[in-house]
This record gives sequence, structure tokens and C-alpha cells, in this order.
Amino acid sequence: MTDISKGNRKHMTLSDRIIIEQGLNQQMTFKSIAASIEKDPSTISKEIRRYLLWSGEDPVPYKGNDCVHYKTCTIDMLCMWDCSGYCKDCNRKGCNYYCHLFESASCGRLDSAPYVCNGCPAVSSCHKTHRFYSAEKAQQRYSELLVSSRSGINISPEDLCKGVSPFTFVKEPPLLRT
Repeated sequence: MTDISKGNRKHMTLSDRIIIEQGLNQQMTFKSIAASIEKDPSTISKEIRRYLLWSGEDPVPYKGNDCVHYKTCTIDMLCMWDCSGYCKDCNRKGCNYYCHLFESASCGRLDSAPYVCNGCPAVSSCHKTHRFYSAEKAQQRYSELLVSSRSGINISPEDLCKGVSPFTFVKEPPLLRT
């Protein structure tokens, strides 16, 4: 019987991803998360960065204005909705897109490990852009990528019989081929 060691399992499972999500929620380091699923810490880092979710995507709702100028802003009624106050206080999701001065606030936690807001004690009161890791969403996106990468090219038998190489078929639109 062989011993299970790091790197012998090529693909992560849903249970691996759940352990990663739980580890992030408990503010564990990549090294300790990696040890618990027998993977390298760089694999954990790559997994999180590949499948992170921005706020606005599941699992968290929109939290409001995340502009760096939030505290001093006096701009009002940019979105033309039936607003009665400052844009910074608007709870409509699209208002930030109308302002030419809008700059999204970023958190240092998102620029380096852990790259996500999972486990952050200030997440419920924070108005900055959020990123989260969700095991279920990561597994879903992984499965979709796996299927699409193995589906092959869309070429008809007629085109294949005409001597059109698969490379040419992919690179040139059908109307340009003669």
C-alpha cells in the first residue's frame, strides 16, 4: 500500500475546497490549511486567487458605496433616480458607475494572503470592495472549466474533409476560408 503524500492527487475535491473555506473563515495560514489537505501552500494560494468571488457575486449582497471619497463627498442625484440626498448615501447598486470621481476603496488584505475577506472581523461594517472564497462556487466553476476544456473544437465533418486543419479552423473565420 502506498503512502499518500503531497501532490499525488492532481485535482482538488469539493471536500478539499470546503476545508480551505473553513480554514479561511478561521483565519488559518495557507501552510496550516495545506497541511490539513496534504497539498502545497502555493496550491492553496493559487486555488483561492483562481476562484475568488467579488462582492456582487454570491455569497454576499451589495454593501453600499465603497468610494475612497465617501466621507467628504457632496455629489448628489447623479443617477437620476428619485433620490433626495447625496449619492454616497444611495443604496442603489449602480450609482457608483455614474460618478467621474469614483475610486473604489481597496483593502490591503486583498493584495496579499489571504486575498479574500473570509474570516475578517470587520467585514460586516466594511464599505470596501469584498472578495470571498466559496467552496461550492469554486467547485462549480472548476467543473465548468473541466468540461469546456475537454469538449474539443466545433468543426463539421465537411470542413474536416475539405482539408481545413483544426488550427486554421479555429484561427480564421469560416467566411475568410476559400
